[in-house]
Amino acid sequence: MFARFNASKEKIFQHYQNSITVITEKWNESPLVSDLLELSVELYRIQAIEKGNLAYVDWNQYFILYEINRVYKESVLANNVIDICRQTRDNIAVFHTDHDLQGLQENFYVNMHKMDSIIKEIENRNEEKGMYMLLITHIADSLNSFDSFLKDSSIK
Repeated sequence: MFARFNASKEKIFQHYQNSITVITEKWNESPLVSDLLELSVELYRIQAIEKGNLAYVDWNQYFILYEINRVYKESVLANNVIDICRQTRDNIAVFHTDHDLQGLQENFYVNMHKMDSIIKEIENRNEEKGMYMLLITHIADSLNSFDSFLKDSSIK
């Protein structure tokens, strides 16, 4: 796909993301909005894979936020999950500025411990099984990606 354009992959992704944002904001009642939002999530995932493990951790947190808002916003724990995902994403953004690896690592594990508590709390609730599976898979993926990021960071 990228061979057809003379712009960088980053600019192409940004163009599509901006287009989706404008369309979904202007025509939020359109039946295509949900499809466009799913496309946006997938574009972000592809971009994160290319950027590396820390970007993929960020995408996992983004995806949890997306799914909580889309499907599980009625859960009594939704706001807690949203806060943790936002904190984790904010910590990653700060790391890109201050490059404090130890601070990032400490904050990340604190947030994952909080998420683990939520997972344990909903583990046996039948009405929360979907949210449980979402969290368990994407938190495990985040932990694996973060571990790989730390290993890559220690090599450099």
